[in-house]
Amino acid sequence: MGNRRQFIRNFASGQTFIQVLVSLGLLSILTLSILTGQAFESAETIALAEKLAALDLKRTLTAALADGKVCSFVLNDLSLNPGGRRTFNINLVTATNPQVIPLATTTPLYASIDNGTPGPIVTQATLPASVLSSTLTVSSIQLSIGTCATSTCLGSWVVAFGNSSSALNVKPISISTRLTVDPTNPAKTTIVSCQGGGTSASCPTS
Repeated sequence: MGNRRQFIRNFASGQTFIQVLVSLGLLSILTLSILTGQAFESAETIALAEKLAALDLKRTLTAALADGKVCSFVLNDLSLNPGGRRTFNINLVTATNPQVIPLATTTPLYASIDNGTPGPIVTQATLPASVLSSTLTVSSIQLSIGTCATSTCLGSWVVAFGNSSSALNVKPISISTRLTVDPTNPAKTTIVSCQGGGTSASCPTS
C-alpha cells in the first residue's frame, strides 16, 4: 500500500513537472511572438515616418524652387561655387543620357532668395530629410538636365536619401524645372535662370 502511494505521489510530481515545462515553453513562445510583433510594429513605424519625411521634403522643396531664384542662386553664386558658375555640355544632353550637375555637400537648397540673400536652409547633403523622421538623411542633391532646345532646357532637381534604418527603399524625390541657358560655348553652357518647379512622376515609395 505504501509503495502504491509513493508511486502515485511520484507520478503526480512528474506530471506537475511536465506541466511546468509545457507552461514555460508556451510562455517562451508567447513572449517571442510579442517581441517579434513589437519589432515589426517598430519597423513599420520607422518606414512610415521615413516615407512621410520624403513626401514632406518634396512638398517643401517644390514651394522653395517655384520662383526659380533658389535654383539660379545655388548654380551661379560664386561664394557657393568658387570655381565659377556651374556649367554643362549641351551637346551631350539626351533623354537617355541626361547631363548632371551635382551640388557640393556643403551647398544647400534654401527656402527662398530675397535680394540675393538666402533664406533658411531647406535641405543639404548629410542633413535629416525632415523633422518627421530621425533616421532618413539626404545623401546627395543634383540637377539632372534631360532635354534642350536652343536656349531652353528641361530638367529636375533630384534628392537622394541614405542611412535609412528601415527596410523601406525610399526612392529619390524629383522636382522639375525649366532652364534658360547660354549655349555660346556648348561644352560649358551656363544657366541664366530657372523658371518654376513642379513634381515629376517619381514617388518616394518602396
